[in-house]
Amino acid sequence: MERKVRSLIRETIRDVLAEKASEEYCKNTDVEDMGFTQRASCKAQGYIERSDGKKKKSDKYESITEAHDDDGEYAKAKLREVNKFSLMLYRRIRDGQDLPEWMMEKIITASNDLNECFQYLDNN
Repeated sequence: MERKVRSLIRETIRDVLAEKASEEYCKNTDVEDMGFTQRASCKAQGYIERSDGKKKKSDKYESITEAHDDDGEYAKAKLREVNKFSLMLYRRIRDGQDLPEWMMEKIITASNDLNECFQYLDNN
């Protein structure tokens, strides 16, 4: 049962990540016809204007999409981000607090995925 839940969680995460708008979508779809996520994605990629009227690629988006010569350095930078957000969440969540199911799924998936990465490196 737990394996089935994990699989479902991973599929859901992949679906959410797949919502990133393609260049073709951003260029050929009227802004008014876009969903919130697609509009934000197109703005982040610099295809449509932001609220200040400028088209600018987001620094965070650029860091995700640019080629990295040093995977280890990039991975460590992302792990520092994970650590920062993990600690912030840890401090905000109270024992006994009822959390939304989607939030629990994301935390469980992140934990499982990081564990898989560790196991891979530990066995190679």
